[in-house]
Amino acid sequence: MNNCFGEKLTALSAAIAIQISQYTNDEDLVVLGALFTTIGDQLSLLAAVNASCSPDNKKNGNEKQ
Repeated sequence: MNNCFGEKLTALSAAIAIQISQYTNDEDLVVLGALFTTIGDQLSLLAAVNASCSPDNKKNGNEKQ
């Protein structure tokens, strides 16, 4: 995803959330919200770790021991 589509992704996520909420009860929505939050947190963590371990960081002397 090299292109910046912030507004489109925001609109898409809102549309998906509205669609899911129309067919899901409140108790399940709470669980799905927590699940998607956890998935997002894990993706962010993996991206941060991958960035800190990239070959470019090691070449620049930014590798942590």
